[in-house]
Amino acid sequence: MKFRVLFLTITIQKNKLSESDMLH
Repeated sequence: MKFRVLFLTITIQKNKLSESDMLH
């Protein structure tokens, strides 16, 4: 379970980074 949560967190962070890159 913890591993899955960690993976989800990393994926969300990557998505946020991608969105910020697109905004710039």
